[in-house]
Amino acid sequence: MKESPPLNEIIEIIRKEQDLDSVIGLICLNYIIINSSVDDILLFIERKSIKIPIKKVYTRLELLRHICLHYYEQFNTNEQIQDLYDNCLDYIGF
Repeated sequence: MKESPPLNEIIEIIRKEQDLDSVIGLICLNYIIINSSVDDILLFIERKSIKIPIKKVYTRLELLRHICLHYYEQFNTNEQIQDLYDNCLDYIGF
């Protein structure tokens, strides 16, 4: 099994591929996955009126995908948001 490169190298690869000046969005998303319970994430989703499919059990990754999709769509459909942030990851991270 091939060993993964260190985290800072992975982040640098993503930044270059996405032509990003910042990694704030990546770090914030990682924080959500690591430090939040599913109940915490569901409460966040409810407070932000994020639409998700109704299920009895969710994984953190599923919920994170719905959160990302919500903010991705907001960024791509709102010119005012696009004027404030350079890219979607910066928007999600703030």
